Amino acid sequence: MGDWDGLSDEVIAEQWLIESQDKKAPRGAIFAVIDLSYHDPERCWAITLAILERINEDDGLLLANVGAGPLEDLLHRFGPAFIERFIVQARRDRRFREAASCIWPSSSMDKGIWERLRVIVQPREEEPKKRRASRW
Repeated sequence: MGDWDGLSDEVIAEQWLIESQDKKAPRGAIFAVIDLSYHDPERCWAITLAILERINEDDGLLLANVGAGPLEDLLHRFGPAFIERFIVQARRDRRFREAASCIWPSSSMDKGIWERLRVIVQPREEEPKKRRASRW
């Protein structure tokens, strides 16, 4: 897979946060999480939760990056396998709920999954292109 195979989830989470806040930082952890969202969704989920644990509740930009990044990727690729976890986590964690409110549905997402998530998180009404422009 990648150079991150030998790195702990905590190290990847910390590096993802640094890279998300510093445009000059290399993008290794961001690419690791993207790759894991395809090839190891369980590890991607664990790292995403570790990232969220490290973000202040009032840091809307970082929460939006998590929602529009790894959470959205997981839900689009593995929605049926993850929707229950999303709902449980959103009910108990305000940061997760805020991040998940930045997920944008696509034509490939199952409408039933999107409707179940919407009931819990109240998605932001925002143009996806505007939000995507500042993602990385």
